[in-house]
Amino acid sequence: MDSGRHDLDRVLEGLWQCLANDKRPLGLVLGAGCPVSIPAPSDGAPAPLIPDIAGLTAAINTLLSTSNLKDDHSILLAELVADLGREPNVEEILSRLRTLALVAGAQKVRNLSKSSIEALERAVTAAIADLVNAQLPEADTPYDTIATWVKSAVRSAPVRVFTTNYDLLVEMAFERNGTPYFDGFVGAREPFLDIEAIELDDLPPRWARLWKLHGSSNWTLLPSGRVVRRNPVGDEDRPLIHPSHLKYDESRRMPYLVMLDQLRGFFKEPSATLVTLGYSFGDDHINELLIHGLQSNPSATVFGLQFGTLDSYPGASALAAKHPGLTLLAADGGVIAGANACWQLQPDGSARSCELGDFSKFGDYLRRLVGRTAQRPRSTGV
Repeated sequence: MDSGRHDLDRVLEGLWQCLANDKRPLGLVLGAGCPVSIPAPSDGAPAPLIPDIAGLTAAINTLLSTSNLKDDHSILLAELVADLGREPNVEEILSRLRTLALVAGAQKVRNLSKSSIEALERAVTAAIADLVNAQLPEADTPYDTIATWVKSAVRSAPVRVFTTNYDLLVEMAFERNGTPYFDGFVGAREPFLDIEAIELDDLPPRWARLWKLHGSSNWTLLPSGRVVRRNPVGDEDRPLIHPSHLKYDESRRMPYLVMLDQLRGFFKEPSATLVTLGYSFGDDHINELLIHGLQSNPSATVFGLQFGTLDSYPGASALAAKHPGLTLLAADGGVIAGANACWQLQPDGSARSCELGDFSKFGDYLRRLVGRTAQRPRSTGV
């Protein structure tokens, strides 16, 4: 880190002012780290409500290694390890399967037949959907606090919630807290994706917008090409999950592009402010949209709230060093206006810490903002 130190109180004050401004366009990006901070209801060893990518990968590899697809799964992993030089995560596995499916024919591809590739792709997709199918605990959660915050003020612009997650936790929180939202689907019996309604965007600002950038466990593609939402998704349905921006056939790719367009369009608004939570900046395509948005709109700001120490995010730190509109806040330091440095010490010489990268701590922070009954958070980072 640089030799100078950043004033954490000043940075937190700036974040507070942004989130408290009812006239500023505000958005949140919720990544895979968010549900990890919520413990699953259990009498046994503590476990996250939904595992992170590493946890999902381990669970799915275990499942497939004991299934009738174990030999094909082993071949696929060996091919990926040879290409990547490391063990692949589940999203890389799914992306590779879909790439292979595009070129598979009568001959084997990477020692896998077309039928094996398709069977593995269906199994991985179904396993992901099953593993993220968690119920939001009844106790007050950070998701509930976000829902309360969204509806706590008369806003000039709707709050946008973007998520890379496939789960339904945001939807559960919004609905049980009476927070109106629009996710691009219309209808009651079998809601369908309405691109025209998304593009018109003429709902009141009090309605949050929920954009699921990588698809959802309850979306499915009908043979007709329509994308619908089903609860639950049937056994014969294939959840519409997109871990990457690969060039799938147009019908599968369409909802992915529509959702990304909403993130792109958000940055066209003056003073747009985006806060990322549980997002490690590991998605190059989303990163490109964030950086392009900052470059095209000098009044826009992105706050990246990172869990743990700053050196755990070398890629994000490099981006923030090049683009002053991206501010990173980690436990031990941040990248502010392009400068990477630790937080200033307490008057007694002890270290300061920013805990907002912990989704549960961010929930506490936002709860104060909603209630407006406490002092602005100081150097504890809460």
